[in-house]
Amino acid sequence: MPPGAVHGGEADVPFPDLAALVAHARAVVVGDTGLAHLATALGTPSVVLFGPVSPRLWGPPDSPLHRVLWHPGAGDPGDPRPGDAHGDRPDERLLRITPAEVADAVAALPARAGFRPPWTDTRGRVGAAAGSGTGP
Repeated sequence: MPPGAVHGGEADVPFPDLAALVAHARAVVVGDTGLAHLATALGTPSVVLFGPVSPRLWGPPDSPLHRVLWHPGAGDPGDPRPGDAHGDRPDERLLRITPAEVADAVAALPARAGFRPPWTDTRGRVGAAAGSGTGP
């Protein structure tokens, strides 16, 4: 996607904006990254895609709010780090996850009607952005 098609363009999205986007999302689909942990902390439903590292290490808590997708290989179940998280190629376990699986997992997440984290104002702004007149 061209930089102008995404929030922040070529720059990083400021954390208050990112937190507000995640906090008010219907759900997020993310890899095993900090955004997955942010969604968990904010109570945002999530589908988390795992590849080289087992979800038993860093996966979300067992909750209807979160779905984990991971397809370990035959020799992987006992190994918490069967792949290379910093490899130069996509992990084979991650590539086994299909778009249909992701769509089904999102559809199975609970609805979030009326949810607003208590640390946001009524316009959904978080932290300093809530009082500054700027923000999402």
